[in-house]
Amino acid sequence: IAMGEQFVVPSSLEAQDLWSSAIVLGVTNAGLPPISALRFAGFGRDRLRPRPGFLHVGIGGAFADPSLVAGLENSLGCLVTVGYGSTELGGVAIMSRPWDPADERHGTIGRPLRGVEIELRGIEGDGGTELVVKSPSIARGIIQNDELVELDEWFPTGDLADQTESDALVIAGRSDFMILRGGHRIDPARIEAVIERHPLINRAGVTSRPSRIPGNMDIIAYVSLHRTMRSTEVPDEIVTEIRRRCIGELPTHEVPRRFVTVADIPLASDFSVNRAHLRDLVRRNPLADA
Repeated sequence: IAMGEQFVVPSSLEAQDLWSSAIVLGVTNAGLPPISALRFAGFGRDRLRPRPGFLHVGIGGAFADPSLVAGLENSLGCLVTVGYGSTELGGVAIMSRPWDPADERHGTIGRPLRGVEIELRGIEGDGGTELVVKSPSIARGIIQNDELVELDEWFPTGDLADQTESDALVIAGRSDFMILRGGHRIDPARIEAVIERHPLINRAGVTSRPSRIPGNMDIIAYVSLHRTMRSTEVPDEIVTEIRRRCIGELPTHEVPRRFVTVADIPLASDFSVNRAHLRDLVRRNPLADA
C-alpha cells in the first residue's frame, strides 16, 4: 500500500486460484501461508505454466520446513521472507529480511522486529527451549467464558526454537505436539512437508500413538488426495511412492509406520493441521498393526 500498489484480498485461498488471480491482477508482492507457498513452489517448477511477476513473497506463520524458502526462490525467481507472530502478539513479531544472506533466509525466521524482545527458556526434562516473546503490540488479554484473562508481559509461544551463530531464530516445532521416538524429538510438520510435495497429495497430517516399545511412539500419517482425483482412497502405488519419498528424504526414525487415507485433513482456523483433532482421532480409533 505504501508503495502505491494495488492491495488484493483474495476470495479463495486455494493455491491454484491465488496463482491465477496474481497473474490476472499483476500482483508483484504476495503473502502466503506455508501450504500455499509449497504449492506455488510446485507450480513454479512447471516452465510451461504461465507465471506471476513476483518480486517478493512472504510466508506467514511458524516455519518448520528449511527447504521451502530456497525451493520457492529457485522456482519463482524472486526473494522470499518469513514472518512469525500470533494474534496475541498483535501480528508479526519476528521476520527475515530481503537483504539477509541466503543461508539465513533459507531455514530461519530471521530476527525480532524493533521493540520486540525474546528469550529461549528451557523446558523441564531436556524438552528443548521454548520461544518466549515480549512485544509492544501484545494483547492485554484474551476472552475466555466472556471474561478478560490478562496476559503476562512475556508471551510463551509454545514453539521450540534455537538460535544460529548470527542470532537468527530457527523454529523446531510445537512443544505440545512433538513426537518422541528413539530418543529423538520429531516435528510432524517436517514429515508433512515431505509428503505434500507429492503432486497428487492435497494435505497430510502427522500424529503418533504409543508404541509397543516403552517410551516410544509410532508415527501415523493421514493423507488426502487433490479434489480432482474424485476418490478418498489413495492407490497403493501412490502410498508406496510416498513411503519411498519419506525414506529418501527423512532420517529413518522420522519415517511414518502407517499411512491412512481420509477424505479431508482436519484444519484449524488458520488452515494449519489441527493436531489436537488428529490425536483424538487416533485415540478413538486405534489402528491395527499391519
